[in-house]
Amino acid sequence: MEGELKKKLLAALKKTSPNFGKDYLYERCVTKYMSAMLPAISQAISLNYNNPTTKADEFALGQTKLRDELRRIGTEQKYIADVMKSNKSTSLIIEIKKGFNYGGNGMLSLVKLNPMYKDLIMDELLNLKIEKNQQLLDEIEREPNYTVNVDPVHLASFISHTTKTIQNTAGNSAYKDKLFSNLNAAKQLQMMIHDADESHATPYLKERWEQADSGRIYGQGLSLQRMAKEVRHAALGICYKYDFKACAFALMASLAHQINPTIKIGAVVDYVKNREKIRKRIAKELDIAEDVIKTVFTAIGFGAELKNNQFNAIRGAFAKVARMKQDASIRLDRDIYNNLGADEFMQLVENKTFKFIYEDLQVINQTILNYYESNPLEINNRTYSNIDPKTGKKRNNRQKLAWIYQALEFNAMMGFVDLTKQEPLLTTHDCVYFKNKLPMNSRVDATYYLQQRFQYLRFEEQEIVPIMEDELFKARYAEQVKFEQEHILRIAEEEKIANI
Repeated sequence: MEGELKKKLLAALKKTSPNFGKDYLYERCVTKYMSAMLPAISQAISLNYNNPTTKADEFALGQTKLRDELRRIGTEQKYIADVMKSNKSTSLIIEIKKGFNYGGNGMLSLVKLNPMYKDLIMDELLNLKIEKNQQLLDEIEREPNYTVNVDPVHLASFISHTTKTIQNTAGNSAYKDKLFSNLNAAKQLQMMIHDADESHATPYLKERWEQADSGRIYGQGLSLQRMAKEVRHAALGICYKYDFKACAFALMASLAHQINPTIKIGAVVDYVKNREKIRKRIAKELDIAEDVIKTVFTAIGFGAELKNNQFNAIRGAFAKVARMKQDASIRLDRDIYNNLGADEFMQLVENKTFKFIYEDLQVINQTILNYYESNPLEINNRTYSNIDPKTGKKRNNRQKLAWIYQALEFNAMMGFVDLTKQEPLLTTHDCVYFKNKLPMNSRVDATYYLQQRFQYLRFEEQEIVPIMEDELFKARYAEQVKFEQEHILRIAEEEKIANI
């Protein structure tokens, strides 16, 4: 209902602050609060990207800046932000944690939408006109060093489809929160698109990328590389993705085998070849979602250790699932809360399939570390330094392994791209997107190159068809559908003639 959120906030404010002042001050306070908070919430959600450390309904918000922007009101000259968040019934957000830095954005608070008004806030945000984030745009476009060709038609169709899906999804759920996060990111992205010009034949995004000393490239700020894949695919439109299979395991196993051809790492090699089947089997044996097991394997591939504490990446994956199952309105004892996920973690450690893979991975890592203890570490003309040039701190063995993996990954990715002789739409850390399907000879050359350099590394091809409205889908594939229908009719006609 239009204006319902404002009515409820007004009623709550009058009840919680009976001595606030004249009636028009209540109206002014709520109006200014909503006018500043709603766009800020929308932008904060859009910039939360694919953050694995937070739940689907959590996002980072700069409250101090908002407090200054909203200013003061009333005879006592109280800050509007302080007045509204002093009581749960007058606040749009619930604060989870404050005073942290994420992605170089200054001091932020981790918050979520107030459950009392969540549906009403979502309705307001769905109808909110997104304004261009000029500050973010200036930060990126002051020194852009990369551009990505995008498809505004597919992005707009994704926004329309996702909006309708949210409106038709009853209740509150992690699924709805994910949709909402993707929608806000897509809307913000839409405002950053440049029209085709003399330098680009199609619409495009300007991006700012930074390269680590390992060679790996990181998108900064609003980068497609950092977006959830649904949003990224919507922006790129119909294209082809070439994904390295179990990249970390394959590259490190290949290097270890080059160092020691007699190394016994059958469990890891089996995982590289059959990762989906193995993850499904472990997920079934542990009675847990396959996505969680995928997160676990990603973590150990990047060097995570098996430590049974709540701050460990692997144990944390189980704890996050356990916490999402808890009723947020019930406060758990600290020991119980900190122990969430511990039982599932122990079941994983005792799982034979997982144990064999993890033990093989330790053999691989130790083989590599032992070799580079007495040999210079240089990969693709990049020399390893014990001191991280970004932090100025000495690297430990896990960070050394991470550097080796990233350098190998960059080497493999660039070699793959060079062999295709095509300009990629976008490269991420373990996959590359092209607008058109690679010809067979390019795929054969790339396969041969990878097998010669990295024995266990393989890639798989996937046509990317982004989420879109039915009308656009039908229009895009009308010619293909017509061809298939005509083919069916020809076959039927030929069969009919053959049977005469």
